Amino acid sequence: MPLHTVGFVYIRCPLREKLTLAPGVVLQPLRPTGFSGELHDLRGLLEQAGFKFPRAALDTSIGNYKRSGRTAVVTFADVDAPTYPEAITARQDAAEGLASALSLVTGHPVTTLAGFARSTAGDAGVNFFLPHDAEPAAEGDAQGLASTIVPVQVAAVQDDRASVLLKLYRAALREASVGAQLLTLLLLLDEAAIAEPGSGPAERLRAIAARTGAEADWANIATQIGMGLPAGVSVADILGALRLSMIRTGRISAETLTEVGAAWAAPVLERPEELGVLIDGAVRTLLLRLTTGASPAIAAQP
Repeated sequence: MPLHTVGFVYIRCPLREKLTLAPGVVLQPLRPTGFSGELHDLRGLLEQAGFKFPRAALDTSIGNYKRSGRTAVVTFADVDAPTYPEAITARQDAAEGLASALSLVTGHPVTTLAGFARSTAGDAGVNFFLPHDAEPAAEGDAQGLASTIVPVQVAAVQDDRASVLLKLYRAALREASVGAQLLTLLLLLDEAAIAEPGSGPAERLRAIAARTGAEADWANIATQIGMGLPAGVSVADILGALRLSMIRTGRISAETLTEVGAAWAAPVLERPEELGVLIDGAVRTLLLRLTTGASPAIAAQP
């Protein structure tokens, strides 16, 4: 197989000089973006919103931010892979781990913007790690939507506990990889249920689901996505088993579920897309129950 040079571009990464982290792994600073693109876009958005933002004000803002948007690139040499996408995937976990390490060391929210690879055979390309927003929901009951948004907003401002949980949900959505996003969502569920009675994650999740009415919501989501559950097993049991695996082993796999006595939950890992919908739906419906006290009208979106 051809050898590739693989790289990942970071933003919000203040780095002064080139560093060799390991043989063939080099981290070096790039030119700051100054957020000039974002400032130009923001000017247009402000004008759409009816706020006049003169060119002189834009130029001043660009000057104020010219040393911001610090960027860096890490490169991995001699990555053996048949194609450039596979080469990027082969080093993506390492790049995300480095982003986490850099965030801790620098105190900045280092974010991965793109991965690229080029091979000795001429195969080359880029994967952008930019979010794809979903299409807005079809037109419907605008007043009903507003009546849901307002109490959640009030809770986010007035209820410290709800504020933390909602911020955790936003943080999960910003994760670059689906896997990291789902792990953060499971952490959120555990945190939401931490004060409930029970000796483990599953018992506490069953308790909060029963208390808030989310139990029926979760079962409905499982039905919508066609995820059959073993007899006598609830969605809370599945979520609790996944969280327990994280707590005791640091990861989730068929092997780790067996280690924690939850081998019966392993088949859900064979349907990662549906599992993602289930976990996200469980979090959203629970948060809506906690903040609005009402039954949320959220459909599963595979």
